[in-house]
Amino acid sequence: MLTAVLPAVIDMPAGGATPTRIAHPTEAGVVIFHTESSPNMWGGVYRDATDVTVFGDGRAVYGDGSEVRVSERGLQRLLRGARAAGLLNDTDFGQVGATDQGTTAVDVNAGGDKHSTDIYALELPEGDRGLPQAQKAARRHVRRFLRSVGDPSYWNGTLITR
Repeated sequence: MLTAVLPAVIDMPAGGATPTRIAHPTEAGVVIFHTESSPNMWGGVYRDATDVTVFGDGRAVYGDGSEVRVSERGLQRLLRGARAAGLLNDTDFGQVGATDQGTTAVDVNAGGDKHSTDIYALELPEGDRGLPQAQKAARRHVRRFLRSVGDPSYWNGTLITR
């Protein structure tokens, strides 16, 4: 439904005064961001990442069942963070040379597209050795982003309710 989607992208004015707006569904039951880390055979869950589902109306449900409501400004911060972490394009996060590690899944529904990314062994930074620099940097960036989403200070005044 076109009325439920914000304008695709509003161009940034000269000087970069206003961040670019990222379109996303605004309906209460539509997921715009979801992440979770699942173990493989021996464990290996990325415990620093936050399991969270964020809906188009701003409701965020964490893995422990707690909920918060986030303003549109907070949703835009989340989506810009996802874009900066390479989750809205075809970023190559590489395949580490390790076994029996967890997989971190991230789904983002924004900018008119649905993006699904599975990153193996994200919880194992030392496993990044041997990867090209671009993949190491991409993995570091997505680690920081996913860890920060669980920190209340990440929302920086954009929470409507706890």
